[in-house]
Amino acid sequence: MNKNELELKVCPVCDAPLPFKPAKISYYNKSNKICDDCFEIEKNESKKKKV
Repeated sequence: MNKNELELKVCPVCDAPLPFKPAKISYYNKSNKICDDCFEIEKNESKKKKV
């Protein structure tokens, strides 16, 4: 992979192919397993269950 190439990764939760590399445009900053959007959704849903 050269510096101009984009590496995609499919989020297992939402099935979206999102940029993984380069890091500056990555959607996998909060977790290497799921995208940042799904991470936030799961975090918010777990907070609701506690209340």
